[in-house]
Amino acid sequence: MSEKVSRRKYIAVAGAAAAAAVIGGAAYYLSRPAPPAPTPTPAPTPKPTATPAPTPKPTATPSPTATPKPTATPTPTATPKPTPTATPKPTPAELPEFITLMNPGAP
Repeated sequence: MSEKVSRRKYIAVAGAAAAAAVIGGAAYYLSRPAPPAPTPTPAPTPKPTATPAPTPKPTATPSPTATPKPTATPTPTATPKPTPTATPKPTPAELPEFITLMNPGAP
């Protein structure tokens, strides 16, 4: 299948294919339905204003009663401070003479 195609014929066929693709794409986007209209947000309903409550009538104030005389308060005594106790010093830990290292990859 080695037919010779002229350069002019090749350009014409390729140009027609490209033009068909452009026309098909434009037709596709033009034929799409319009997006739905956004739904309006409902307006908030106004809240009814509260009717003012009637002001209460003032009640008669009771006559003041005699206050009792304060009694003498006892004087506080100082609490003794605790004496510090000596803390024992820790004994130094004994260290081993040799440390064995575990390295499985070593020869």
